Amino acid sequence: MDANTSPLFTPYKLGRFDLSHRCPNMSGIWSEEQMEAWKPVVKGVHDKGGPGDGQVLEKTTPQHLKADEIPCIVNDFRIAACNAINAGFDGIEINAASGYLIDQFSIGASTEERCRLAQEIVETVIEEVGADKVGL
Repeated sequence: MDANTSPLFTPYKLGRFDLSHRCPNMSGIWSEEQMEAWKPVVKGVHDKGGPGDGQVLEKTTPQHLKADEIPCIVNDFRIAACNAINAGFDGIEINAASGYLIDQFSIGASTEERCRLAQEIVETVIEEVGADKVGL
C-alpha cells in the first residue's frame, strides 16, 4: 500500500486549515480508519520490544486564528490523542515547535495569550488519556 491508497494518508481539512498530514508523506490519525491502520504498525513495534509514542501536530500555513477556531483545534488534538492510544501507542507527544500550529500561535500578544493554545491542548489531551501518557 502506498501513500496514495493508505488510510494513514487520507485527507483531513478543518474549516480553512489543511492539517498535519496534508504535508507530503505525513500520515494522520484523525479518523477511525486511520486509527485501525496504525494498529499493526504499533503492534509490530511492540512485538520487537520497542516503545511506541504517537506524535500529534497540526501543520498549517501561518495565519491568525479566530477565537472560535480554538475549540475545534483543541478537539482535533483530543481526537488524535485518543485515537493514538486506542491504536496501541504508549503515549502522546504534542509537537509545539518547528513552525507547527502551536509554535505559530505563540508569537505576539501577552505571555498568557501566547501560551493559551498549548495550555488548552495539553489540558484537554491529559483529561482524555492521562498525564502519564502526554509529552510536549
